[in-house]
Amino acid sequence: MPLGLISDHLDVPKSACHRLLQELVEQGYVRQATPQADYVMTMYGKPTDRDVSAGRKLYADNCAVCHGEAGQGDREKGHEAYLSRSPF
Repeated sequence: MPLGLISDHLDVPKSACHRLLQELVEQGYVRQATPQADYVMTMYGKPTDRDVSAGRKLYADNCAVCHGEAGQGDREKGHEAYLSRSPF
């Protein structure tokens, strides 16, 4: 799936989506055949407890500061980041 399509579907900037996908590549959940290729999921089947734990940690470390503990975007930093984001 192309980066632009993923970022549009998630309604996040391409730069944030790219950073998240790069982390998922490093963790082995996503791959790219070449640097310009579409992203492909590599994890099949039901996630293990380890997968869920790693995902929670990834979110807590990189996302919750802006998006809030439950992903509601209710943190002050998230509000500030949204208001200060450049339209370019």
